Amino acid sequence: MTAIAIITAPDRMWIASDGAAYTEPDGILRHIAPKVVLCPDWDCVISSRGMGLAAEAMRMRGLRHNARDFDELVENASELAEVAEADLSLSARGVTHHFTLILSGYSRSRRTFETHTVRTRPGPGWDADAGRIVELPPFGVSRQPALLLLPEPAEEIAAHFGLELPRGQANFQLTNPEMYVQQAVMACRYCPSRLPESPEDAPVHGCVGGFVQVTRMSVHLPPAPPDQQPSGEPLVMMDTAITHRRPDIIGEPIDMERGSLPPWALAPRPDSIAT
Repeated sequence: MTAIAIITAPDRMWIASDGAAYTEPDGILRHIAPKVVLCPDWDCVISSRGMGLAAEAMRMRGLRHNARDFDELVENASELAEVAEADLSLSARGVTHHFTLILSGYSRSRRTFETHTVRTRPGPGWDADAGRIVELPPFGVSRQPALLLLPEPAEEIAAHFGLELPRGQANFQLTNPEMYVQQAVMACRYCPSRLPESPEDAPVHGCVGGFVQVTRMSVHLPPAPPDQQPSGEPLVMMDTAITHRRPDIIGEPIDMERGSLPPWALAPRPDSIAT
């Protein structure tokens, strides 16, 4: 299970993710690597959950498609993701696993940051035309809300970190979005993993680890008089950093308790207020 937390605002975006790749059902850590791929040529970041290298495969397919910008990448995301899955299956000698792609970037046509997901399996997703959640087919594209938690940490663990979770259609006012997404990923480390088909006495292991990585994007519009729209091209900036590391050992199961929390992790903070 990869943990990814995203907060999207019209002029900026924050993405937090972990770096652990492990095998099921034993939870053995195989390697530690980023789950996000920065794509400055498209003003976006591609992240993935599930099968490794899915984000890279999607980027390569976008390059071969000669996608010009984020809007064109999203418009063709379904077809590109399906071909990317075929590429991964070929490199893995016919063995593929489910994955979810998360496309986060700046839409130049709509002048706002957005997040869209593409899943290799059917599942619920937001239909913008219908204005409601519907069952999407495999490789269906779904635009996501401003706060996206994949997965959402257990409520009691979130409370331990001082996180208020979204409920229903409530809007959130975040005083510190960058801190919120980091704490959301860190909280997921303490949510144990067990496959549904595993016996009840099967060992429980961690599934989030390696590090916490934060990726930031912002857009800067050219100056314009107060009563006029900016006429020049927007400039999108992005950067990424590892903000915390855990001493997880490759070749061993992920131990949720190994390592220490950073000083700020458990500090009480009213990061969100439902309105």
